[in-house]
Amino acid sequence: MAKMTNTDASAEILDVTPDELLRIIQGTTAPLLLDVWGSHCAPCKALDEVLQRQQNKLLAGWVLLKLCANDFPEWAEQNAIYQVPTVLVYLEGALVQRELSLLTDGQLQRLVTSVNLKTSAPLSDMDILIQQQNFTGVRNLLKGLSGEEQRAPQYQRASSLLAMHDMPLGPQLKPVRDCFINTALNRGWELALTELYQTLVNRAQDQELLVLSFALLDLMPDRLVAQKWRREFHGLYQQE
Repeated sequence: MAKMTNTDASAEILDVTPDELLRIIQGTTAPLLLDVWGSHCAPCKALDEVLQRQQNKLLAGWVLLKLCANDFPEWAEQNAIYQVPTVLVYLEGALVQRELSLLTDGQLQRLVTSVNLKTSAPLSDMDILIQQQNFTGVRNLLKGLSGEEQRAPQYQRASSLLAMHDMPLGPQLKPVRDCFINTALNRGWELALTELYQTLVNRAQDQELLVLSFALLDLMPDRLVAQKWRREFHGLYQQE
C-alpha cells in the first residue's frame, strides 16, 4: 500500500489489515482515526455514517481507517478490543485516545477538540521526562521546585506518578503496576485501563489488586474518565 498523505484522509475511509495499519501509522504525521468495527453490528453502522458525514468537515486533514475485528481476532485481543465499535486515535505513531461509545456528531466533536489540544500543547520539561520514563530526572526536577511550584497540578501528578513508581510491591502486584505505567505513557491511558480491567476480571476477588487498581486510577489526568473506570471496577466486584 502506498504511503498515505494528509490529502488522502478525506478521500475515503479505507478498510485495512493490521500490517497495512502499522505501515500507515508509521508513514503519516496527521492525526489518524481507526474505526474498529464488527459484522452484524448496528452501532458500527451508525458510527460509519457519522465518519462519512464528517470526513470533509470535522475530520478534514485526518487519516481515517477501518479494521474489522472479526477478521483479525488475534490483533483485536492484542489491542484489548473487547467491544465494537471502538475508535483508536494515533498521533505521531502512538495511541493517544480510545473511545468505546462514539456514535454521534457531538461526541466526535469532543474527541477532535481533545486531540487538537494534544497536538497544540508544547511539552514541558516534566512532560518529556515522564514520557521518557526517566524517574530519576522527575525526582531531581521535583526536588528543585519551591513548595508553591510543587502545588501546580502537573507537578502534583508527576509526584503521584513517582510515588507509585517507587512504591514497594510484592511479586504479584509489581508487574501489574509496571505494565500499567508503561502502557499509559507509551500507548495511552485508556488502553492501560482496559488492560487493567481485564487483569481484574482474570483475578477476581484479589483485594490487594483492587486496592492497587484504584490507586493507579488516581494517576489518570482526565478525572471524568477516571470516575467512569472507577464505576467499572466497583461494578466488577459487586457482581461476585
